[in-house]
Amino acid sequence: MKTYLKLIIGILFVICSLLFVVSASIASTSTADISIVAIGARSVAMGGSGVAVAEANNTFVNPAVIASTKAWNFTSLSSQVLGTVDYKFLSGNYKLAKGVLGVSYVGASSPAGYSTTDELSLLSATPINYAASVVAVSYGLNFADFNMPEKLGEIAVGANLKYFNQGFTGTSISDSGSGLGADIGILLLSNPNFTVGAAFQNLGTSRITWTNSYTDALESAARIGCAGKVLDGKILLAGDIEQSLSESSPVTLHAGVEWKPINLLALRVGIDQDAISSTASVSNLCGGVGISLFGFDVDLAYHQDAALSSNSNFYLSFSYAPPVEKKADASIAKKEIKNSDYPLQSVKKDNVTAEPHAKYSAPSHSQEYYKTTRMVK
Repeated sequence: MKTYLKLIIGILFVICSLLFVVSASIASTSTADISIVAIGARSVAMGGSGVAVAEANNTFVNPAVIASTKAWNFTSLSSQVLGTVDYKFLSGNYKLAKGVLGVSYVGASSPAGYSTTDELSLLSATPINYAASVVAVSYGLNFADFNMPEKLGEIAVGANLKYFNQGFTGTSISDSGSGLGADIGILLLSNPNFTVGAAFQNLGTSRITWTNSYTDALESAARIGCAGKVLDGKILLAGDIEQSLSESSPVTLHAGVEWKPINLLALRVGIDQDAISSTASVSNLCGGVGISLFGFDVDLAYHQDAALSSNSNFYLSFSYAPPVEKKADASIAKKEIKNSDYPLQSVKKDNVTAEPHAKYSAPSHSQEYYKTTRMVK
């Protein structure tokens, strides 16, 4: 088992390393994908880490994480960037007989200037607005849902199919564009306290085509990371590294820590790096708090923008997942049965011990010998 997991992890690192090297030589223009940062406030407070955290809020970071959904869940997040850009994120997932189906929405809107030809007419000019949205359908599954061998049962995979829509509106300006994109991800559930994940966002020729026939390639990226729990699960450590696959930029780090002093309260800190050029990046400090009660989660996060202080912002998200009763681990039960196949038990009767599988000849006296075996199926 350990050799198998090491092989899978090694393959993931090799794939991501090759993509990181190839992307270093790429220098192209791409348009931003607002869904790349569509995460819950919990992950925001932990520096944007989430590729290996099995939480449904991280669907756009790694679609495989929704495979951890036990029944159904719902998440909403809202924020306002730079005081003018309204940002919304909604996500819901539902457990099927085989796998998990999810639907997500991300929307952003902001003023984009005025339609005018001279400064004198600026006051009476018609404002121009910009809006962008992404609707995604996600599917994630754990191989354990298909009664696969135990080795494969520790792997979850997922994919997003995304529809993009962007546009400008105004009296003299009206243009819009749309397109499709796809993400894939994998999550290794090798241990209840340790996970490894990898994801690729906007694979292949994901792009937006405008009504004027102009085409924008969508920003694409690769992530790989891990997460682990210590101190009986009271502390969660998570970290991702990310590399743009569409533009030349340095590798960035997303890392965070979550501490639960009590079950209903979580305290979080993190560091989130952003690339600001082909060779440089900045580190942004993050932090937040979360409250969990009866399946409801309320999370508040603060994210610093070291490059533009006016863009430092708060994020608030609400989530709900119905509590699910814990079931006995079937894999443990199977191992216990396997290790106890055909156990034999000696029975003492009338001061005579009948040994398991022993063969006896008929005694010359009337005393009976007993032989007992017990089988567990």
